[in-house]
Amino acid sequence: PLLVVALLFRSKPGFGSLPHVVDSVSAFLDSSVQLPLSKASKFGSLALLNRIWHCRLDLEAEVNAPWSIRSLLRCEVHYERFQFTGALIEAVKRRDMAMSRWLFEHFTEFWVTESIVEAAVSVGDMDILRYFAEHDESGADASDRRVAADQQRPLRLVCWGYQDMAKAAEARHIDVVRWLRDKAVENERNAVEAMEAAVANGDLELVELMEQITGVQPVSHYFTAAVHGPIALLERMAEDFVISAKMTLGALVTTAEKGDLETVRWLIERDWNDEDLDSDDGYNDWEDDDYGYGWGARRQESTHPTHVTNVGGEACLAIHTAAINGHLDVAKKHPRSHRRTSGS
Repeated sequence: PLLVVALLFRSKPGFGSLPHVVDSVSAFLDSSVQLPLSKASKFGSLALLNRIWHCRLDLEAEVNAPWSIRSLLRCEVHYERFQFTGALIEAVKRRDMAMSRWLFEHFTEFWVTESIVEAAVSVGDMDILRYFAEHDESGADASDRRVAADQQRPLRLVCWGYQDMAKAAEARHIDVVRWLRDKAVENERNAVEAMEAAVANGDLELVELMEQITGVQPVSHYFTAAVHGPIALLERMAEDFVISAKMTLGALVTTAEKGDLETVRWLIERDWNDEDLDSDDGYNDWEDDDYGYGWGARRQESTHPTHVTNVGGEACLAIHTAAINGHLDVAKKHPRSHRRTSGS
């Protein structure tokens, strides 16, 4: 019962032999028992979950009693599954192992869906992930299946796969990525998105690990995402692949905006044939295909400037973006800013 109700009735000896009155008054005053489990779990209180679960006032009332959402937790399987999934996601986000166990114990027949797994790998809590794996019955043998059948309950499956590795890479949980490598999957993993997430984080170790696991190479099309990472990743991509002008679109502006002087310097120094910036030969490098002019081991030589340091391309915008974001050192680094200043 609520503490305030217990204290109130303690001063009324006549109710000492009527404990159900205290419980009924508490249930009437306590609106928290009407909370769906998925919302109640956000408070991180097992006492609250137990109170909601064990409050049987509505269930034990007369048939014509007012309807309560609590009754759905015992009679509507779709609602139960929905609340289990939502509550477990909240518990995972809070890294709350105790609440995760509580939900597993009270909802024994529901699958751990992809959304729950993705939330767990994004958080990177290995204890919760191992707990899921321990209770994953997808690999149950014949005897375990007979036991489940005797208990008239379905096997609990954990839906590994699809986006789980991509979510782990996105959150830079390299230990989780390694652990997932050995997990059998319910749905085929999206290897391409996993590699894209690794490249976008700019983590060279993670990119190399992802390449070993998935067999997907960090192809040159990921170059724009790679500018968020260390120079080592950019150097590797420029060494192994062709980086065409189209693929560098936005790279200089992106790095200038965040004030990444090291990457800005690298992009400018890598931009070949910096001398012929005002060429009027009429050739447009954007008319070429993705494997024409650009950087990389297989690039073609040309007298035409690329788009990165061309004043008519991204240069002016990059200088402007760096300046308005307070990165004056980056704005001054661009060779076009020096030329325009000296000529004015």
